Amino acid sequence: MSPPSPWFVLPFLMLLGAMAFAPVLAASWWEKHYPKVALGLGAITAGIYAFVLRDTHSLAHAAREYFSFVALIGSLYVVAGGIHIQAGGRSTPFSNVLFLLLGAVLANLLGTTGAALLLIRPWLR
Repeated sequence: MSPPSPWFVLPFLMLLGAMAFAPVLAASWWEKHYPKVALGLGAITAGIYAFVLRDTHSLAHAAREYFSFVALIGSLYVVAGGIHIQAGGRSTPFSNVLFLLLGAVLANLLGTTGAALLLIRPWLR
């Protein structure tokens, strides 16, 4: 089987471009229509693999990886939900740098996804 045409990456590039520019140029439209745009461009890509390339094996493999990633993110979110890090005091540039340093060290130990899920709650507070 020959590799797919470089043109088949166009829906992905369109999604990246929309994610970069639409929130700035048309914020209210983007908030309302983002799921439709993302699912539509994903369906176009899946349709290309299924009907044009007739490569359902790669499509099934990508779907399996996607759902295992969703399960990983969900389990990390559940586990991190029981861990509460409290940062007392005022937020200063120095304390923000220390918080980023802690995040960088944790990212090396836990992975970037685990560190992000662990540290998002104190940042939101």
